[in-house]
Amino acid sequence: MFSAHVPNLWPRVKAFREFMGSAFKYFQEGSLRYEEEVDTTGTRPTIVCVHPHGIFPLGWGMLTTRPEMADVHFCFSSVLYASPFFLIFCKLIGKPNPADKKTMQRLMKERKTMALIPGGFEEATITTNNADRVFIKARMGFVCYALRHGYCLTPTFAFGENRCFMNVQGAWRFRLWLNSLGFPAILPWSFPPPLPYDKSLNVVVGKPLQLPTIRKPTDSQVEEWHGKYMVELEALYNRHKGTFGVKGDLEVW
Repeated sequence: MFSAHVPNLWPRVKAFREFMGSAFKYFQEGSLRYEEEVDTTGTRPTIVCVHPHGIFPLGWGMLTTRPEMADVHFCFSSVLYASPFFLIFCKLIGKPNPADKKTMQRLMKERKTMALIPGGFEEATITTNNADRVFIKARMGFVCYALRHGYCLTPTFAFGENRCFMNVQGAWRFRLWLNSLGFPAILPWSFPPPLPYDKSLNVVVGKPLQLPTIRKPTDSQVEEWHGKYMVELEALYNRHKGTFGVKGDLEVW
């Protein structure tokens, strides 16, 4: 209820949006790169799939503030969307939406470009500063929706997201079970708290993977295109990791 009138404030908070967009300057090394421009006209709508979630999705958050992404609908957990403070804050910056079936289908029927963190709370839970991890193997829903509406999937990776906060490791079964109930299960810290470590955060938006339109995709078709998306995600990671001094392979959970 508190957020009912917030959308009308959007044109009046350009300065606030620009201020938040300067957050990359917080990092000693911060950047945003596009391999291809994101279409926001509806001609070639896409889901901008952001990885990894991190403790707090700073890379995803910075994308919301960019002027070229002003018409992108940023979808996130319905639990967070129900938080009045978080929702009002997001509406002062961009176009937030809950990442639920009803909302995503409505936006897709309207040919709106969206941004989503497919790994969700689970990807936050498994965050470690020792490796880049994504929680994607069991995430099929966004691929199914994209097939039904002939959307593109645009892999996006935030290099350095995993080093913004430390996170206690282990007890995965219990913590992932909490995630399945809709609860975060992160155990983070930083110094000085609650600020992230400021070494680097570099976001790369990749090339879109065009999916066919299949109104009623079979499980095998969803699995096929999910596999193709994972290939594109890992290829994006491998193309750019050397630029940012990252060694090792992407861990896929």
